[in-house]
Amino acid sequence: MSELFIAGGTIIDPERMHRFAGDVLVRDGRVAQTAAPGALRPTAGARVIDALKRIGGVAITELPMHGAARIEEYRNKVQFPVAEQNGSPAAGFYRARSHEVVAVKSCRIQPSCADRVRAAVLFWMEQY
Repeated sequence: MSELFIAGGTIIDPERMHRFAGDVLVRDGRVAQTAAPGALRPTAGARVIDALKRIGGVAITELPMHGAARIEEYRNKVQFPVAEQNGSPAAGFYRARSHEVVAVKSCRIQPSCADRVRAAVLFWMEQY
């Protein structure tokens, strides 16, 4: 089964004499579904064409994806929220759907130097 997903095109329904903007899912060469822009999601494995490129001639260069060489310590940006907990500063991550900080000593996707920076900042906060 082959699928083609066209995002942001102009759809013309000749039976109803209706024209509207939308997305189109083509399955095995036949229109399987149409919907308002953004209402459809391409299925896994579907080839996606942006109508802006196909019809409007605006080419957006697709860059190749490169996986990380390692599954740990691959991030290059560090951000830890900080809060006071039991009279001491704590740094970590926000608990899901809240602003409560869950303190951590390390993060497996951050480089180990980030953990040392986090610890140094917390030490400095304790002192001052």
